[in-house]
Amino acid sequence: MSPLLILLICLVLARGFGSAAQAIKLPPSVGEIGAGILLVWLAATYGDSQPFLHEIIANDLIHIGASIAVFFIVLNAGIEMQPRKLMESSGKALVVACGGVVVPLIGGIILSWYMLEGSSQRDIQALLTGVVLSITALPVVIKILAELKILQTAAGEVIVAAALFDDIITLFLLALLLAIVETGELPALSEFLYLFGKIVGFFLLTIVIGVHIYPRVRHGLKTLEAAAMEFSVLIMAALAYGWLAETLSLHWIIGVFMAGLFFEKSQVGIRSYVQLKATVSTAVSAVLAPIFFLSIGLYVDFEALFVVPGLLVSLALFAIVSKIVGAGGMARVLGFDNRSASVIGIAMSARGVVELVILDIAYEAGVFAGETEQDQIGTSLLSTLILVSIVTTVVAPLFLRLIISRGPAEIR
Repeated sequence: MSPLLILLICLVLARGFGSAAQAIKLPPSVGEIGAGILLVWLAATYGDSQPFLHEIIANDLIHIGASIAVFFIVLNAGIEMQPRKLMESSGKALVVACGGVVVPLIGGIILSWYMLEGSSQRDIQALLTGVVLSITALPVVIKILAELKILQTAAGEVIVAAALFDDIITLFLLALLLAIVETGELPALSEFLYLFGKIVGFFLLTIVIGVHIYPRVRHGLKTLEAAAMEFSVLIMAALAYGWLAETLSLHWIIGVFMAGLFFEKSQVGIRSYVQLKATVSTAVSAVLAPIFFLSIGLYVDFEALFVVPGLLVSLALFAIVSKIVGAGGMARVLGFDNRSASVIGIAMSARGVVELVILDIAYEAGVFAGETEQDQIGTSLLSTLILVSIVTTVVAPLFLRLIISRGPAEIR
């Protein structure tokens, strides 16, 4: 089957299901994930007689498209955010992020350790579960907040900044996990200090470039009246920041977000800002985001529903509740009202693509490899955690819409 036809089918389904969800007052992302789940179900049910269904599920073009979508979703969020307001929110966001990491991490380790009895890699799998449950997926959160029109509220700014901190904290936890898998012991303090130094260096370097170098490049382009070239420079800056982030052991989405953040109205001019923001936003809403959320639905493994249903239900419930208690509880302590604190906690519970990336890294490292016949629960943990990621990505916008729709008060 032609890759272009596969992409067309996926886009039609995603847009159709997204519009249907919106018509019944649900966030479009819920319908778009549902389109991906439908494709998986159709392939499992009718794939033997209709092999093209398996071609759609396995086609790399969809996953490449999803990566491109993540790039532009995060870039668009950076463009829409104001650096000054984000910096003002950073203190509160760090506290929220710590609460949103510690509670799921510790609780996830304890809960999964008891439920993975019999697995030969019980300890490391319990640690992985805690790390995975502590994640907040920045691209998913950004898109959900934008759909609900609360991205630029005080709560929205704290959520985005906290999700950014969350990703950085998770990198430390992932480094710890992989070191234990590889060597069987904790990494040396010097290794953690080195990683911390690279992270600090990344932010210092990107801030210097964004504040002092990019405006000069922009001024030269204005002299040449090269509007199209300016868009190219924005994309090149995002790619360069993303590459720099990866080089310094950060996820590339952090670099892309920083590139968009320094594309400020005051620096580039109102006309250029409005034009390029509209271009990126339209591409994200019309094509890229639907493909991204559909691709998340393609990761569903229905077998996990029947192999370890107790583990799935327990981890899914805890994944949501722990973020509400951890992140939402800290937001309440910081002075947010109950409604805004609930929004922060629920939004931070969305995992999505970041969790899937970490699970793939853990899989390659052999965390899910079974050594005995009693390892069925351990080897099923991968599918279970993937489903937890999808469940939280679906549930978060549903709960947020419910909270926002109740009462006249606005989310601040």
